[in-house]
Amino acid sequence: PTPLAANGSQLVLGRAPAPAYSIPGGLYNAGESFQVTMTAAPGARIYYTLDCTDPNESSALYDGSPIPVSSNTVIRTRVYQDGWLPSYADAQSYLFDVQGVSGTPYVISLVSDPDGLFSDERGIMVKGLHPYPKFPFGNYGHGANFWMDWEREAHIELFTNTGETALDQECSIKLHGRNTRAYELKSFKVKAESMYGDNRFRYPIFHDRPYDEYEAFVLRYSGQDYKYTFMRDVVLTSLARNTSVMYAEAEECVCYLNGEYYSAMYIRENVSPFSLARREGWDESVVDGMDLIKAGKQVMRGSNATYKALVDWLASHDNATQEAYEAIDSAVDIDNFLEYCVLQIFIGTPDSINMKRYRSAETDGKWRFVLYDVDRGMRENINGFKILAQ
Repeated sequence: PTPLAANGSQLVLGRAPAPAYSIPGGLYNAGESFQVTMTAAPGARIYYTLDCTDPNESSALYDGSPIPVSSNTVIRTRVYQDGWLPSYADAQSYLFDVQGVSGTPYVISLVSDPDGLFSDERGIMVKGLHPYPKFPFGNYGHGANFWMDWEREAHIELFTNTGETALDQECSIKLHGRNTRAYELKSFKVKAESMYGDNRFRYPIFHDRPYDEYEAFVLRYSGQDYKYTFMRDVVLTSLARNTSVMYAEAEECVCYLNGEYYSAMYIRENVSPFSLARREGWDESVVDGMDLIKAGKQVMRGSNATYKALVDWLASHDNATQEAYEAIDSAVDIDNFLEYCVLQIFIGTPDSINMKRYRSAETDGKWRFVLYDVDRGMRENINGFKILAQ
């Protein structure tokens, strides 16, 4: 109970369990009304909030009285018990009149303290106190709050269109994307964290992936295409489905934020060393040593050295030789690269530099490519295609 400090003399028995709810959060019909009661272990104290603020010992102490629910309501709780660490924060979202969303596989409820979302000092969703004067009001680490690399604790519930609660756990959220951060709607990276209870989302979220757990996913609407088709990136990246090129799988959802409707969105697969290694069939032990590069030369993890060495060598040699082919083949998965080029040429995105590539020195050491961020594909003229040279 004393992280980064000397151990005290007090022993703890573990972490207090979350309370039990007489009626769980979920999807309900307009016109329904009911009362929710909560119970905990003998001697435990339940503190709760109804405004989505983080519950603590300054919050309302639950006295056993029923909490009436007849419209969208979020109950956040934390349990305290002598001799135990406080429970992880919990939330139950009661959402009304959502079940009729035809064809939408999922409804998501994200809950996080409003101060960390909307206050000028700490809110990740707002311009805050120091935005740049012109759109997009900043850049990574500078300007508006939404450009800061700030992470917030949150609670996620994932409901299927049959009413099943597929996920119900604490997690972390941060904003995702670049200039779209300055739009009214935001995209989120949602990550399972051990510090909040579990480091995996244990549900087969994506119907076309053979996995039953994920370390993170992205909640994204449609980026720069949100004013147009609202589906361009999802449709165009899915063209890679039967190729060797990695792309972010997608599922439709309706998203609620702190109990209020936020937007129709897509749950997108998170492109990370973990997901890339899993797709390639590599052992998870290679993840820490992988190289991951985006936007040509920006190192997200590891190093770009072998790719730069290849580009430099090609710049000083005749590329139309067997020697050049073998140099490329030693560093790049050529079939993967050709499939990637075909996809990019067909889609015709004007910002083809916005790409990711990855390799593992512990496997074959060859670079492979990721198709992503084609929000402007099949909408504008392509203005350059120099993928290998980047």
